[in-house]
Amino acid sequence: MKEKEEVEVKFYVSNFDDKLRKRVENIKPEMQHIGSKLEKNILFDDQEGSLKRKGKILRLRRWRGENTLTFKGPKMKSKFKRRPESEVKVDNFQETKRILNKLGFRKYMRYEKRREKFKFRLDENKLEVCFDKMPYGNFVEIEGNENDIPRVAGKLGFNWENRIVEDYIKIFENLRKERNLNFSDLTFKNFTKVNPKKLKFQEFIRGYSQSPKEF
Repeated sequence: MKEKEEVEVKFYVSNFDDKLRKRVENIKPEMQHIGSKLEKNILFDDQEGSLKRKGKILRLRRWRGENTLTFKGPKMKSKFKRRPESEVKVDNFQETKRILNKLGFRKYMRYEKRREKFKFRLDENKLEVCFDKMPYGNFVEIEGNENDIPRVAGKLGFNWENRIVEDYIKIFENLRKERNLNFSDLTFKNFTKVNPKKLKFQEFIRGYSQSPKEF
């Protein structure tokens, strides 16, 4: 099992235009580009909801033919989205789901995103830039070393003060409450039932990009 600390930030964008893509390509000549693919996730918790209550996440993910089981600890106070993370690849998605069910964990949310990933090595550090198309909007996520992330964000043309340190699930939960959405799964199919212009999703999400609290 791989144990690490997740350190990342997000930026809300209207689209992934050619100018942004060119800036990503210019980060460093050596780059591994992984094409866009739909990512499917299931979040699990026990009957008491103790994981969510303690700020922990147990997630089963499928992306580009690979299945990953991930545990995330509570978020740390930081200028980044920062939390401990352990993950392991699993061969069989459905069998892993059944094992989790037998252990007393049940699905409480499904969520999807269409992710395009770019991988870099900056000196001795790894860094990833992801173009994430969520059902409610588009984001650029930068994950890596805390010294590299602000520098790369600047190269991509982002104002550091507009970074988002909240996760996609929390944004969705707040959006669902604020806009009275009557579904609990963050899927593209569910969002076809609502009118984004009428409910002003962009206005709501953009609010997360304004001067995050410093710790």
